[in-house]
Amino acid sequence: MKKPSFSWLKTRQTKYGLYLAAYIVVVLALLAVVNWAVNRHSKSWDLTANKQYSLSDQTKKIVRGLNRNVKIYCFDRERQFGRAKDLLDMYDRLSPKISVEYIDPDRKPAIARDLQVKSYGSIILVSGDRRQEVSVLDEESVTTALIRLVKSGEKNVCFVEGHGEASIEDSDRRGLSRAKKALEDSTYKTKTVSLLRDPKVPADCTVTVIDGPKNEYVQTEVDALRKYVEGGGRALFLLDPGAGEKLGELLASWSVELKQDLVIDLNPVNQLFGADVTMPIITEYKSHTITREMARVATIMPFARSVAAGKDSKAGITVETLFETSAESWATKFTPEMKQVALERSS
Repeated sequence: MKKPSFSWLKTRQTKYGLYLAAYIVVVLALLAVVNWAVNRHSKSWDLTANKQYSLSDQTKKIVRGLNRNVKIYCFDRERQFGRAKDLLDMYDRLSPKISVEYIDPDRKPAIARDLQVKSYGSIILVSGDRRQEVSVLDEESVTTALIRLVKSGEKNVCFVEGHGEASIEDSDRRGLSRAKKALEDSTYKTKTVSLLRDPKVPADCTVTVIDGPKNEYVQTEVDALRKYVEGGGRALFLLDPGAGEKLGELLASWSVELKQDLVIDLNPVNQLFGADVTMPIITEYKSHTITREMARVATIMPFARSVAAGKDSKAGITVETLFETSAESWATKFTPEMKQVALERSS
């Protein structure tokens, strides 16, 4: 019998055909693997333009820093879990301290009754004997409920009033209503205190804020602030140019020099944000816990004065710089005429 001839396998055209077929098989296999991976992990790999499947850096920091177990219950009809799963599963993947359970209250009424569920769509966070209910199905509400659930102790931010300071109730350009909301969303409580009525900072003030007083503090108020800070309290002084002479003397006693000047900044970046030369822009921050989260955020400081470490060091006091203005900035002496402009701008 004549042996079959396989010479046709040796032709160049046949070789190319085999190579092409093998290539197609490999590509199809890779596409199948990629398709499987995307379907399985589509919420873990967020390639969307608006990051709809991502949590903020702040949420990630809070969740990964949990030191206690948290159970998240979502109560709804089984076919309605989709939107909640898109969000809550991201929390579940971030930390082993968090677990999520989706429950149809009609099928498991006992659990719903124990957690006082009143309606479909309820989301409840539980840790030990503590519970928090989420008001709205979004990241901000879930993270806020999580913070409230695990926080320990009550923290108060106290705003001093009585000298034309910015008000936490005002929503105008100078008002602090947005700051108040941001603090309360982070589980702090806010309140106002008057050192004129009672020259003593309340003991429950976690931090005391003096924001833009237009009139001078009297000595009894200054003494109250000194006693509070030197007794371990924390204070934030936000003093406009030409104001706060007595408070400046208080800061000087702690090796902080509050200068009587106005910072001018010719950095062209300012114009991109609609700022003028009296609004220095901060784009670089020192390595410090306070400014760590602002590393990639530009900040405008309208009508600012310069502050520097005092020449004489004080025992037990450390002065650190948090940020500096650009190389195109300098300070000019502040005059009474400028003070009038400052008051008009802040009113």
